[in-house]
Amino acid sequence: MLRYFSVIVTTFIFWHLCSFVKLVEGKKLEQMDKFPPGPLEMTTPDPLVRGSVEKQLLTLEELQKLETVLDELNQEATTTLQTGDKLTAFDIWNREL
Repeated sequence: MLRYFSVIVTTFIFWHLCSFVKLVEGKKLEQMDKFPPGPLEMTTPDPLVRGSVEKQLLTLEELQKLETVLDELNQEATTTLQTGDKLTAFDIWNREL
């Protein structure tokens, strides 16, 4: 009786391991890595900040305007998330970063 139970448990474990391997093999690499690089790694210039910011720091007025726009982006992302569109909301938050 114990031997019979042992065979059933071993078969069950083996079946689960094989199922998991098949599941992982079935997913394409592109699907597994569908997220873009981190928002701090992106080098695309954003229209919210002037291009020469590396040469000269932003003025106080530019910083205040940027802070206001970033707050608006955060509000937009929060509203988008509440409507259920998670992907777009996180895209907006990544832009804010």
